[in-house]
Amino acid sequence: MKNGHFPDLLMSRRRFLGLGAGALAAVGLGSSAHSTPFGSYFFEPEVRSSANGFLSTRLRASTIPTIVDGQAVNTAVYEGTFPGPTLRIQPGDFLRIELINDLQEETNLHVHGLHVSPLTPGDNVLLHIPPGERFVYEYTLPKNHPAGTYFYHPHRHGLASNQTFKGMSGLIIIEGDIDQIPGIAGLPERSLVLQRPTIQGGVVPDLAPNQPGVPPRPTKVLVNGAETPIMFISPGETQRWRLLNATVSSLWNISVEGHDMTLISQDGNTLAKAVTVDSIDIATAQRRDVLIQGGPPGVYQVLFQDTQAAIPESGPIAYLVSTGPAFDPQPLPTTLLPFLDLRTVPIDRQRSISFQIVTPSGGGGGTFGSQGFVVDGQPFDENRIDQFVSLGATEEWTITNASNPNPNGLNLIHPFHIHINPYQVTKINGRPYDALSYEDTTPIPTLSGGQNGSITFRTRFLDFTGSYVFHCHILGHEDGGMMAIVQVS
Repeated sequence: MKNGHFPDLLMSRRRFLGLGAGALAAVGLGSSAHSTPFGSYFFEPEVRSSANGFLSTRLRASTIPTIVDGQAVNTAVYEGTFPGPTLRIQPGDFLRIELINDLQEETNLHVHGLHVSPLTPGDNVLLHIPPGERFVYEYTLPKNHPAGTYFYHPHRHGLASNQTFKGMSGLIIIEGDIDQIPGIAGLPERSLVLQRPTIQGGVVPDLAPNQPGVPPRPTKVLVNGAETPIMFISPGETQRWRLLNATVSSLWNISVEGHDMTLISQDGNTLAKAVTVDSIDIATAQRRDVLIQGGPPGVYQVLFQDTQAAIPESGPIAYLVSTGPAFDPQPLPTTLLPFLDLRTVPIDRQRSISFQIVTPSGGGGGTFGSQGFVVDGQPFDENRIDQFVSLGATEEWTITNASNPNPNGLNLIHPFHIHINPYQVTKINGRPYDALSYEDTTPIPTLSGGQNGSITFRTRFLDFTGSYVFHCHILGHEDGGMMAIVQVS
């Protein structure tokens, strides 16, 4: 964001902060104009919405001073903000994004989870956009595109981890059928982009080169660029929260003290039935839409627990203040939107694919710096097609996590992601699994006793021909070579 845009942003913040200060005073907590006893006030990213079936916008990628956790930080972002603007569109829309590369290195753009063409100028992540250049991406969403929560981030092989770690990501919200369901329609929404940078000396440093995907410590868990922001809800009020794990490697469990969550969508795909839980797992790149009903007046922690860290980590990422006039709690939805159960569809082919971390000699273990990241024994090569698929085919894939424990004895879970087409998980570790919906990012588990974990899914390669990728979404693993190309024709 250019400096000339800051006055309008500051005015809108001031209006919001005034409301927040009054709400905190109502529960007996003092606050200043910009902070509270717990953290800063929650603030949504800028929203850019389509009109008349069209959204044309710009994303300028640059290393620039921007506001992160209330301080000026020099880092790489889109449009000068951390996170980038939210793009709000609808099925059937035409989306045009002019990506301007003001970085000192190549970049590109991936619209994560969108079912759109991988052919240029669509979601082609094999493009290299040099410094000082610009490229216009164009996407036509199918009229039946699932409505839900998606996001964008860089995908230039070898550079994706560092650029995303510095802050280059933003939400894409597709409005549609889920928004009309009784119990969901008209609810106030909160978008929570979860990121984890390191801020040292007013800059976000590069990732340590000998530890792919492992951020330098210490790090902060930020929600829309702020540490432990305050959010407000009225007792009995229902809100819809859109959660995005935009970190490069974290696998988290999220809970809200004193509150259940009702899961209605994952990875942009509406569930067949709503599920009420006391916590949700959200791996890097996953999205979860949940409903929250305000509890009795008070202050509640929104908590995270890292489920894969060598040293267990947990704590608050935000605070939820329940205050104001009480609402009569409305009934939460139960039945949502059906999806075709692909277990009932004949399959055209089965495939078995292995994700593995190896040393150059082919063994497991070793140091991070000596490890190789491979799919079926081969590191990524953008000039090699690894899987050939026929358009319209229904296939069953089993993805195995064949990595040995790392030097800390930790069995690494690899979040699998494939572009363009979502899938239905049918087995986990070889055992039948009843999926709640389709998804596009799924952790491949590990098993004890030296056995390999696996996921099995079914997917249909519909609508679009071309080449695209599947990979581990721990972005350091992807940059290190744990990625492969599928060609559909």
